[in-house]
Amino acid sequence: MTRSAYKAAIYTVNESWPVPQPNCSEVKCNWFSYSSLGMCASIRNVTDQLNITTIWTHPSSDDPSVNITVYNVTLPKNLGYLRWKDADDSIQLNMTTPRKDPYGIVTDQGSPLENRWTSLGDWNNTDILHATVAQSFFIYSNTNPDRSRRFRAIEILYHFCVYSYESEFINGTSTTKTLSSTVQIDQMNFPGYKYGQNYTSFQMKDADGNAAFNVTVTYAHSLLALSLGFSGAYTLGDFTGGSGVYGENLGRKFFNDMSRSSSDADVDEKTWRNVQKLTSNVADGMTALDLHDSSMRNGDDHEMVNGTAYKEETFVRVRWEWLSFLVVQIALTIIFLAAVMIQTAILDMDIVKSSNTAELFALQGQGMERVPTLNRENSLGERFQYKGIKTRVHGASEGRLIRDPGFGWKLHID
Repeated sequence: MTRSAYKAAIYTVNESWPVPQPNCSEVKCNWFSYSSLGMCASIRNVTDQLNITTIWTHPSSDDPSVNITVYNVTLPKNLGYLRWKDADDSIQLNMTTPRKDPYGIVTDQGSPLENRWTSLGDWNNTDILHATVAQSFFIYSNTNPDRSRRFRAIEILYHFCVYSYESEFINGTSTTKTLSSTVQIDQMNFPGYKYGQNYTSFQMKDADGNAAFNVTVTYAHSLLALSLGFSGAYTLGDFTGGSGVYGENLGRKFFNDMSRSSSDADVDEKTWRNVQKLTSNVADGMTALDLHDSSMRNGDDHEMVNGTAYKEETFVRVRWEWLSFLVVQIALTIIFLAAVMIQTAILDMDIVKSSNTAELFALQGQGMERVPTLNRENSLGERFQYKGIKTRVHGASEGRLIRDPGFGWKLHID
């Protein structure tokens, strides 16, 4: 999860970590209101608790007529500080994580989660501190010459929470909506049940009040190193040292879209917006890993999320009016054919299928009688006999034999 947080920290303030989308082998799938354990980021403005003290004042080495004063900007209980010189015209930032001693991670492992953190923020939900795994303070400055109005401080908490989602997959496109995020601890377990250690674990409820997620020290302690990657000093325009690669990256993005000429109000608005986006990305990166871990969805007893799949089926709709018309058409066709057959039988007519009337009376083949040659090309003459339907021709009718090259002779009756 810590690696996911570092990866998310590389994102710019204009990017957001996508929510993992479900897969569906059918044309449509729905997953209604399911829950998953995740990480949330909560921030508070603690500027009113800053304390500004003068460390020393002495003439500048460049210009002895100018005195340089070094200030120390701190939070109560040594929770954070910023060392600043009034000769600096740059905007500065220090990201600090409070430690009780240099080996904070080791000693924190023996501390109950419920009293591990010292917070300055006004949190409406006390369960947030119990579910917190990392704490940071951002102390930064603007360019106001009045030192009483120059410095700001923000407290950041990364803590466990329970998200409620609703997912849908239609025609190859999936969408997931985040319905809510809840921080509600059902009960604190002390000592922890795992390995008989004197550690605290707790159960979290979802939005419906169901206790479904048990958080143990295995998860909490694995994230203690998270704060180390996001600590350090950063100065806009000049790198002052002391920060790691992630601290410097966050510092650059923290002051995104600002300059030394930015007004106090502009700095306040943009830094607050930027820190919200940055911390949300870090939390979303860890949450995305949680969603891929089946044991963190709907609790340990309900690893899989049930949904509804819709298969594609083809239906043919028949309108009764068109079906009735088709039945009438078929019935009339049958009646017509029956009438033709009856009339043909009454008239004693021979029927030749697929033949034209003129061809029924044509002379084809060889017969017993000798018929004189009808043109010069055929000097041998041919024998013909009548084939086809035997019938009588009215005496007033006239017939003509016409030769069709390649098809023989045909009889035309006028």
